[in-house]
Parts: sequence; structure tokens; C-alpha cells
Amino acid sequence: MNGFDVFQIYLGLKLHFTKSNYDYFKFNGKTNTKPSTFLNRKDRHFFDKLARVHKKDVFGFLVSNFVERGDLWVGDTFDDSAETIFTEWKKRFQSLRVSFSDDCSAIFNEADMLDMQFDDIFKFEDGRHPLIMRMHLQGRVSIESFIIMNQILRFFVDFDTQMTDDIMWKELRGKCSNYEPFLPTKNDTQPYKDIMRKTAQKNGFFS
Repeated sequence: MNGFDVFQIYLGLKLHFTKSNYDYFKFNGKTNTKPSTFLNRKDRHFFDKLARVHKKDVFGFLVSNFVERGDLWVGDTFDDSAETIFTEWKKRFQSLRVSFSDDCSAIFNEADMLDMQFDDIFKFEDGRHPLIMRMHLQGRVSIESFIIMNQILRFFVDFDTQMTDDIMWKELRGKCSNYEPFLPTKNDTQPYKDIMRKTAQKNGFFS
């Protein structure tokens, strides 16, 4: 892998996460960029360095940072937080079921403490974000778990209706929509359904 290879991956991901008319998977990450375009960039040395430093998983490194930061400039991939973002993402991604189970426990424990019913976790009331959304925004529930739980329960549709003018929801909705195709759960959520059901029952829901 060389700098131009990384540039192609970066550009495809940048378009995917910032432009509504580009789908990384639909276009197989391809763009109209040419080697001459790359050679004329003043920041091309960043891509050459990325090819050396992250040659084993430059795709995962870039995905994790685009998810976290949105419109990512390649120079920012060499600040201190970029490596931390990638390390934490990789840890969650490689143990996705464990991470999801832990997040389900956190959500249901919080709901239990607040004397909530299961459906209350997803309610937008009195201008206050639903519990599950608040916990994600507070960093207590990962974006992966947030998306997977929606894949199972389909509550984003209700959120769209309940929070039509909510800027925070619109931004989060866009991030989730962009990130969801990268998760391995899109066509197989059954293991996660089982995890969620067992964790909910353990906390007194559905008993």
C-alpha cells in the first residue's frame, strides 16, 4: 500500500461521511481521482506516512476517525486523539457482542433506577431527549450499540417524528446513517436480539 492507495480510501470515506449523494459501498470506494491530483496535493506526505504507520488497517483507522470527527482533514490523523479514537474503536469493534451486552446492562440499570418501563427508554417527553440518546451523548453507550439497538427495535423512525427540529438529533441521525453500513450486524441481528432480551429480563423487563 502506498500514499495514493490511502488517498483513494480517504477520499471515498470523506465523500461517504460528508456527501449525501455518495455511498462508499455502492461505488466500492471508487472516485474519479487521478495520481496527478494526488501528486499536486501539498498534504500528500500525510498519506505516505499513513501508508507506513497504519498499513495493517488504514481503513479501520480512517473509518473510526471519520465516525468520531465527521469531516476529517488528513493532517488531524496525526494528533494525539486520532490514535486513541482508533484504539477505542478497535476494542469495541473486535468485541462487539461484549460491548453491546455491557451497554444494554448500563441502559437497563439506568432505566430501573429511574423507575422506567421498557418503552420509556425511547420516549421524547417535555423537550428532553430519550434516555438511550442521552446516554449515548454522555459517552455511556457506544454509537455501535445505539445503532444495533435501532436495527432491532426501529425507534429512529419515532425519533424523526418526535424531534423534527432537534439539531442534535439531526446530526446524530446523519452520523448513524453513514456509519451503519460499516457494521457487521446489518443482515444478522439475531445474536444481539438474544443479548438484549436476556439482559432486559435480568433487569426485570419482560418478566
